[in-house]
Amino acid sequence: GVSGGRGSFAGALFGAFFFTLMVNVISILGLSASVGIIASGAMTLIAIFLYSGLAETDRLFRTVGRRAANRRAAAAAGDPTQQANRAGD
Repeated sequence: GVSGGRGSFAGALFGAFFFTLMVNVISILGLSASVGIIASGAMTLIAIFLYSGLAETDRLFRTVGRRAANRRAAAAAGDPTQQANRAGD
């Protein structure tokens, strides 16, 4: 389903300030308005990718860390299934 996003008021202000600054700098440099629109779209896509990518990477590292901790705990407890798995590693 569709759910709401996460964010903060300060983050929204920073994003709005950054995009306004970027469009103004492009205008000062004498580039066309279409360059500003394209740059804004590109920055939005990059931000979405980085935000989603970092969240997925964090989730992956947490999962790997938990599995490693579970294996160490099972090996310390003498779990024969984990010892067999380690022999195959």
